[in-house]
Amino acid sequence: MNIKKLIEKISDNWAAKIICFALAIFIYIFHQVALLDKKTFSVPLKVESEGLLTPSSQIPPYVKVSVRTKSDSISAVSSAGIKAYLYLEEYTEPGIYSVPVSLKLSSDLMLVEPLEISVKPEILRVELDEKIQKYIPVEPSVSGEVEKGYKISAMEVVPSTVKVVGPSRIVNKMKRVYTAKVNVKGAATGFMQEVSLDDVNHLVKPLPESAFKVTVVVEPEQGEMKFENVMPSIVNLNPLFLVENTVPAVTFTVGGTVPVLDKIKPDDVSVCIDCISVEAPGVYELPVVYSVQPPLSVTEKSLETVSVTVIEASVMQEETEAEEDGSSEAEAEGEGVKEMEDAAAELHEERR
Repeated sequence: MNIKKLIEKISDNWAAKIICFALAIFIYIFHQVALLDKKTFSVPLKVESEGLLTPSSQIPPYVKVSVRTKSDSISAVSSAGIKAYLYLEEYTEPGIYSVPVSLKLSSDLMLVEPLEISVKPEILRVELDEKIQKYIPVEPSVSGEVEKGYKISAMEVVPSTVKVVGPSRIVNKMKRVYTAKVNVKGAATGFMQEVSLDDVNHLVKPLPESAFKVTVVVEPEQGEMKFENVMPSIVNLNPLFLVENTVPAVTFTVGGTVPVLDKIKPDDVSVCIDCISVEAPGVYELPVVYSVQPPLSVTEKSLETVSVTVIEASVMQEETEAEEDGSSEAEAEGEGVKEMEDAAAELHEERR
């Protein structure tokens, strides 16, 4: 009888009692959750793709992981105890797949009670492609400008090729990869520097990932300087002779490295007519000698030889004296004529 009454009491108004029971459970759970503290971390996402396929679409490098536990335990929770993975080994055909993000907790974190953990995003849409490898050339990359008057004449990278592994759609389009920037600012001599590769598509992995040796060859630039209307000097002429005619001016171009040309002095360049072969008066075709200080050289000349009329110095002296005597006689005659004119003028005045 007592059991029957108990059942009747329980079943009496049963709908309201069930609702109250559900509310009590909800309030208890809500209370328990409210007592938990929360921490959120950005955790690196590691892609496991050791199979025949590899991702050919962008995959976020991090995922957001949220952890809830009691306040006295939350301080011991850190991102170091949480690992996030994307496992792709089970997929064997190229295509687009929805892949869940897997979490792995450290043993210390597994002992925390209670523990609520969630990850966002939970599932990633990943495009998978056939994994291939290919050897492609490595080319050096530089920044800055070498010293004025110098140039980069050659560059070499060792090793000159690198193996890249990645999705066929991307790897097949790759023609070359570049090293990180080599700074050549102000360089006036060659040098060697170890650098890594410049940023490659993160879906492609270069092998090896060690440093590459870049050798830069820096040399002076070649240039030219033009000299115009330069009067050659007469050298090696016997003192008994003189050059009667006026020799023409010459124009020539000097070639060399730009740093040397920038420092050229007047004494570094000379032009002369060598009369060493003159043994008697006459007309000679003599060489024009262009002299420059090494390492400069004459690249262009307006004249190779000039025509020179050589006479005896005594003849030139006699001619000069005769010209002076003739000039004196002419002056004397002029003075006599003037005196005669003056006398005639005076006589004319007296007769008047």
